[in-house]
Amino acid sequence: MDNITGVLLAGGIFAALAAAGANSLWLLWFFLMLLPGMMTITIEAPQAYRVSSVIPALYMLVLVFFRKMESALFMLGKKTARFNILLAVITAAVCVINFHQYFVIYPSQKSAYMDYSPEANGISRLVNNNSSDWYFFVSEAKNMYGFYSFEQKVILSFTTHKKSKFSYVQDKNIIYPSYINGKKGIAVVARPSDGDIIKAVQAQFPGIKPETEENLHTGEEIFRCYYIPSEEIRKIQGGFFEISHVENTNE
Repeated sequence: MDNITGVLLAGGIFAALAAAGANSLWLLWFFLMLLPGMMTITIEAPQAYRVSSVIPALYMLVLVFFRKMESALFMLGKKTARFNILLAVITAAVCVINFHQYFVIYPSQKSAYMDYSPEANGISRLVNNNSSDWYFFVSEAKNMYGFYSFEQKVILSFTTHKKSKFSYVQDKNIIYPSYINGKKGIAVVARPSDGDIIKAVQAQFPGIKPETEENLHTGEEIFRCYYIPSEEIRKIQGGFFEISHVENTNE
């Protein structure tokens, strides 16, 4: 929230408290919808995820403040035309400030970049762009901190829905005929925390070098992808990945 809106919100809360009967809905909505953010403050998730439901009440309280100001000016005998001009100027200023803040300042910051799960979004973009040539096996990010594993799976499922098919990496991974028919091979995606998966892939396919995706701000690896061509898959004699000559009947 920009500073101007913050000041207007504070005025709106006080104005609403002074006439709580008429504005009890917005006050109740505002404070109740702050609770999810307070209760999940230690969870590594964007603040916007936690408090987005408070936004409607926030701006309604700002309108309450404007209404009280207009009523006060009218009672003092001041012309409301000046107030309307002031309101238009404030609204324009808020629009300009928010546009610059959200589309110029925030996108350039590391915190904003990390807030929107570059791992999950990068992997979904990779899968969607290349699923016609490769069948993807993606790690479940089980070793990532806290709720990240759940968040990563939700984002990946949502962004690939009805666009691309893929499988999650398991202890044993079966490559069915439909996975590689008409494709170049399989692609295995792992995060740096997936040490067991990385070791297993390197042990079974020692000649395959991964392509890595890096954090735009720190240069650190956020995930890697092993592209395993069909000729290498045909050599599999068992192990982390196995070939099935029978189609998967569970899909």
